[in-house]
Amino acid sequence: MGEQPDALRALLHAVVSVSDTHDVSDVLQRVVSTACAITGARYGAFVVLDPSPRAIGALVTHGVSDEERELIARLPAGEGVLRLVLDASGPVRLLDVAAHPAFAGFPPGHPPVTTFLGVPVHDDGTLTGQLYLVDKADGSEFTPGDEDLLVTLAATAGGAIARARAHAASLRREGWLQASTEITNALLSQVRRGDAIAFIARRARQVAGADLALVLLRHDGELLVECVDGPGSRVAAGDRVTAQGAIGHVAAGGDAVRTLGDPGALALGVERALIAPLRTSTGALGVLVVATGRDVGVDPDDELSMVAGFAEQAAVALELAHAQADRARVAVFLDRDRIARDLHDLIAQRLYAVGLMLKVVERLEIDQEERVRRIEEIRDELDGAVKDLRRAIYSLHRGPGRGNLEGDVRDTVGAVTPSLGFAPSVSVTGPVGDVPEPVSDHLVAVLREALSNVARHAAATWASVVVEVGRDVVLTVTDDGRGYSGGPDGSGLPNARHRAASLGGTCMIGATGGRGTRLRWRVPVSAAAVLDT
Repeated sequence: MGEQPDALRALLHAVVSVSDTHDVSDVLQRVVSTACAITGARYGAFVVLDPSPRAIGALVTHGVSDEERELIARLPAGEGVLRLVLDASGPVRLLDVAAHPAFAGFPPGHPPVTTFLGVPVHDDGTLTGQLYLVDKADGSEFTPGDEDLLVTLAATAGGAIARARAHAASLRREGWLQASTEITNALLSQVRRGDAIAFIARRARQVAGADLALVLLRHDGELLVECVDGPGSRVAAGDRVTAQGAIGHVAAGGDAVRTLGDPGALALGVERALIAPLRTSTGALGVLVVATGRDVGVDPDDELSMVAGFAEQAAVALELAHAQADRARVAVFLDRDRIARDLHDLIAQRLYAVGLMLKVVERLEIDQEERVRRIEEIRDELDGAVKDLRRAIYSLHRGPGRGNLEGDVRDTVGAVTPSLGFAPSVSVTGPVGDVPEPVSDHLVAVLREALSNVARHAAATWASVVVEVGRDVVLTVTDDGRGYSGGPDGSGLPNARHRAASLGGTCMIGATGGRGTRLRWRVPVSAAAVLDT
């Protein structure tokens, strides 16, 4: 009689134990170990179902060492007696597993077992797995009392698993949303296309907790492997693969899918995968493939919808980045067209005027003083033509994305982004073409120093860069870091203030009113002073 109260106390303790954690793996391990403890079972296991198709998604064991698991040729696949439990509406208790008609044999390396007790596990009427025990340590058989204890524990486990999964899904969803924001900010900060695609693959792998992620884009009827992040792939960046199986279906415009043993995914070296389209309003650009393991923490269908949302956001950002690159190339062509017009309208015309002036001086009968004055005018015109020519040559030598304030600002932000660990938002408004080069150069230098200070000292998770051009050009850099204490300045702030003063402007820095710092650097657009360095 004393054993039953002890078992009930152990069961009560187990109910409390499995309900006070939000980690799914921890819940499952506690359930299995408690089940073995209250029934005296030698071995126990919790089978987590992958609902579509219904198969074993993960297996948590107790009483089997890592070395013993390695000796087993294959883990249970939900057939035989285990299938009997899944199909049953209640517990299954057997005196001899091998003697039952449903027995399908043990895999090589499996320890010999005789008695068996298994129960299905439900959550709100949905079958989510099964809990089973084999062989009592004292060699006796499982009793109806053991069966009752296990049924009660299974009922508690179903609810605890559901709550832990909901918590894990919430955290994972937050991770995907943050990754989507990072992708958009990075691509809109003019990160190079190759780096952007690598960023997409890396963040997808990290957030999903996967070992491998790949980005494949459509190219001439095939799929081009753009990026491979993680080990175990059968392909490398630059390889072309046939669009087959589920990957081919998704790449052709289909919805995101989960696969197990898909030929297209297997060709990449991936057995289990989440495959999501990189799709925009104009069609599918390609696919994002994330290799998945037997993750018990998040419902696979929830994970699929999260990956699909992330992939669509990444695809839109890629499309915007592509359009932005096109605009930059057009800007270069327009700039060079302007230079060509300048060469014709300014330099050629000035040189032509100089030639006419020389002919006039040659033919006029004037005194020596007037002749010297006319020659000085001609020399001034030649000097002006030389300056115009040098300015045109300098503009031609500046590469794509350079030669304008907005391009220089975005290039600077993109260069500092890896040090920050996130991509700041960037806004440039007003007639940036009116900002003279000395002012632009000083602004970019101040911006670089400000973002470097954020990376080194602020511990920020967000920053914004705003450039506004009117009568003044105003640079505002804001972050959500530790905040400005008003303490001793480093070299950066005096340099920023000195640059502003040399151009007739001001530089102010202070707290944002809460957590964070704001730097505002303002100088007149008409400023022409150059800082001596």
